[in-house]
Formats: sequence, C-alpha cells, structure tokens
Amino acid sequence: GHDISDDAVLAALNAVLRTLDPAISGVRRLEGMKDPGFVIVKSGNEIILQNGVITNPEILSSGTREGVRIALFLAAMMDGYPGVYYCDEHFSCIHSSIEISIFRMMVSLLRRDEQLFFTTHNEAIMELDLPKHAYAFLVRDDGRIAVSYANRFVQKASDNLRNAVRNGVICAMPDTRYLDALRPPL
Repeated sequence: GHDISDDAVLAALNAVLRTLDPAISGVRRLEGMKDPGFVIVKSGNEIILQNGVITNPEILSSGTREGVRIALFLAAMMDGYPGVYYCDEHFSCIHSSIEISIFRMMVSLLRRDEQLFFTTHNEAIMELDLPKHAYAFLVRDDGRIAVSYANRFVQKASDNLRNAVRNGVICAMPDTRYLDALRPPL
C-alpha cells in the first residue's frame, strides 16, 4: 500500500475545513502520540482527528464532518496515491459551489492512466466544460439500475447537457408526479 503523507493530509484538511467552516482557525499535527493525528481548532475548541475518527464530532456540522472525508480523499489524490478514485456522494451537506471547486481540483489532479468516478445530485456539474462522454446517468428502469451515457443523446460540444436532462432528452430526472399530486388546486 501507499501511505499518504501527513503533509498532504494537513494541507487538504486546512484548505477544505477552513473553506467549509470559517470558525475553524486551522489544523495542526497532533504531537506526542504513537499514531499520527491532527488537531482541528474551532472557536477555541480542539477536535482530535486520529485514524480517520473524530473524537468529539458534535462540535462539527455534518457538512464539516463530510469535509474530513473529502480532505482525506483529496490528500490521496494530491500525494500521488495511484489508481482509480471513487467519490460517492461525499457532498450531500456541502454547498454546491464548494463541491464544484473541489471537483475541478480533483479533475486537475488526475494523472495519466488514472480515473475519477464522481457521483452527485448537483445539476450544476453538468454545466462544466467536460466532454459529453464523461457523463453517465444512473436511472431506474423497471426496478433495475441502468446506465445512460450522455454522448448517446448529445454529441455536439455546444449542446447543453443540463437542458437535455431537464427536457427529457436524457431520461434522468426523478418522477415527481406523486409529490405534484400533493399540491392544492389553484
């Protein structure tokens, strides 16, 4: 296995957590322990992160706790941990513009012969300048999950992927008719 350097983890934790929570003034190494760890400083509180476990997670919001996982993922990419990366819905409690910034960074960190699989419900991702073949949609089809590749439906670089989904060209929008039925008549 490849150990991720403490420097990469420290840099990623500082960048991600301070972006997510302005009350976090910094992250530093935890000194004097057998296992490496980090101290997250938030509003005078010290939160210990050791072996991926947060000692007092209730001090952090759910988005900031997700941010710890994202930072560790990003550190692996920054440090050259080789392979295929699978980032599955790590951003459910994080602002969409931050998700896009981190996603762009992840894409920029990819090296030759590496791949990133990134799942999200954030429609704004479809506005990014990526090739159409980079997008795949998972859709339920008669109780099974099917994969629908965007480049089967939109080929031109100028085609708007988000509009293709919204207009039903790519059948990837959820069925909201049951929710719509709850609306009172006008």
